[in-house]
Amino acid sequence: MTISRRSLVIGSWGAGTLNAMVARGATAQELRSSRILVGVPAGAPGDLLARAVADKMRGRYASTFVVENLPGASTQLAISAAVRSTPDGSTLLLTPSSPLSLFPSTFAKLPYRPDADLKPLTLAAMFNHAFAIGPSVPQEINSLGAYLEWAKANPDKATYGTSGVGTIPHLLCVMLGRLSAAPMLNVPYKGSSLAVTELLGGQIAAMSSPIGTFLAHMPSGKVRLLAVSGSERSRLAPTVPTYQELGFPIVAREWLGFFAPQQVSTPLAQAAAKGLCDALDSPELARRAATHGLEVVSSSPEALAGMLHADSHEWRRVIRETGFKAEL
Repeated sequence: MTISRRSLVIGSWGAGTLNAMVARGATAQELRSSRILVGVPAGAPGDLLARAVADKMRGRYASTFVVENLPGASTQLAISAAVRSTPDGSTLLLTPSSPLSLFPSTFAKLPYRPDADLKPLTLAAMFNHAFAIGPSVPQEINSLGAYLEWAKANPDKATYGTSGVGTIPHLLCVMLGRLSAAPMLNVPYKGSSLAVTELLGGQIAAMSSPIGTFLAHMPSGKVRLLAVSGSERSRLAPTVPTYQELGFPIVAREWLGFFAPQQVSTPLAQAAAKGLCDALDSPELARRAATHGLEVVSSSPEALAGMLHADSHEWRRVIRETGFKAEL
């Protein structure tokens, strides 16, 4: 599903609805503290978006609002913590789509059930993935085709970093390797921050990650972007071709979304979704997010649920065709 507007659906919770919630004593404004769980380390694009949203909601949704980082197991730790949390509106989850839409098709067992354990609140952002190489790859290599030939000639050096096994960046590289017959050795990390540090240090040759991971390092030339995963070129790196342009039928655009534990009451979920959409619709927040490769998009809970369902169906088809399986 393609979304071209920053605000897809704002929701229909007006003053009358919120006043009624206050009268019933169900408003989340009574919360003393609230938190957003993220499955990435501090400084990652998703973490920075969560902190920007928390800043906007602090004092409105709850007196204090913090972000808790729980990286590991390809974001499964954060999702599991959210599912186990008390369903009182104090715990929200910001997660990329793949742990909910892709993982059920690639992992034999998950510690959560996306449909049964989580309640959709709103979309948060859309983003593309990119394939980049670092200083350990000869400087004269500036195209994906040239890199793949180098990898074939240097199979023991053809390592690439990802934020974890079974993720979309991992799958994209598996597909690239099969289509090109080039060796691709995945080195999974607990997040993109450490991976990009080791890319810059020459410990790994390449990296597959959201495009925002690389933006700060592109001007120096230490990171060379070779391809992006969208159906069209990214406005953030307009000179970088898509995989499709280069002859590889690889297209993937991922999203970030906010969720609550499934047992959260409807009034509390509505209050949380309203607060999140108000924060996401800030032009200032959208500008800040864009510098990290994120296109801010808010939505209704129903629209988010629909995207999750559609993406899950599409990934099941891709996994059937590729036979891809993740292994922890």
